[in-house]
Amino acid sequence: MNRYPLGALFVLFLASTLPTPAQESGDVSSVSEFDWSRSTLEMTISTVRDPMGRNGAAASLDAQRRLDEHFVRRLLDRLYDVPIDSRMTIGQYIEQDPQITTELFERASEADRGVPYTSPDLSRLLRRYSVRVFPDLAEIFVHHEAPFPMEEVIRWLPTRQYTGVVIYAGEPLPVRGEEAPDGGPLYEEIEPALFPEILDTNFRPVLQQDMLYPDWIRRWGIVAYTESSDETAWIDRVGNRPLRIMAEQVFGIRRSDIVISPGDADRLLASDHNRDILRQGRILVIVPGGVSSD
Repeated sequence: MNRYPLGALFVLFLASTLPTPAQESGDVSSVSEFDWSRSTLEMTISTVRDPMGRNGAAASLDAQRRLDEHFVRRLLDRLYDVPIDSRMTIGQYIEQDPQITTELFERASEADRGVPYTSPDLSRLLRRYSVRVFPDLAEIFVHHEAPFPMEEVIRWLPTRQYTGVVIYAGEPLPVRGEEAPDGGPLYEEIEPALFPEILDTNFRPVLQQDMLYPDWIRRWGIVAYTESSDETAWIDRVGNRPLRIMAEQVFGIRRSDIVISPGDADRLLASDHNRDILRQGRILVIVPGGVSSD
């Protein structure tokens, strides 16, 4: 299978600023949205119906072929800046391991494709594509077969068996280890990522990618993101008795890692049951408006 030269990919990816009409290429254009709350990448590709002046079934089939070909290219473009974690984007991962490009091509071929339709003025043919982040994209980056051990809090603590965790990070938070230009705290909004980490303010790891059961990561990732404080839509994930806590800080180059208090971390690490809900990714993060889709 052919691959794009990485230098060319780099230029194309950095030029992507969506959702807006993007990257015109002759008679083809696209718009897309990466929706973290639904864990999907939605993309609409459009092309002129008949650039050669032909009509009929052959022209329509040629237009559909162009749509599918450009979708594969635009998918790679769009994914370049998507954070894997607080340190690395998918594009940076590709630079280190070009073989990933081939796997992404395969995922593109498996995307859900809507029925082609025409624009209101009948001048263009459009098709909507949908790629699931979990498991379709995430499984490319899941390499462990068994979860890595978590720290166990062995002293007695007043805790309970929770059904999940809800972390409120719905406003700008202090960035750990960084200061504003005036020397005061630097506040920034959390940035969603495929595999964020959860730490406490003592920098103790609470949850990292390799601590989860691999099958649960493939199912729905480490955390879910939402802009709504209504947890009803997430009850299958966090249950009806979640531990509700506040994020204390954000951390990382991409501001994707979540820092919580040592006390909240202790309550989660003090029992087999609660460690297990972490290993299953039963976590919901409430983020500021406009953060969960871009």
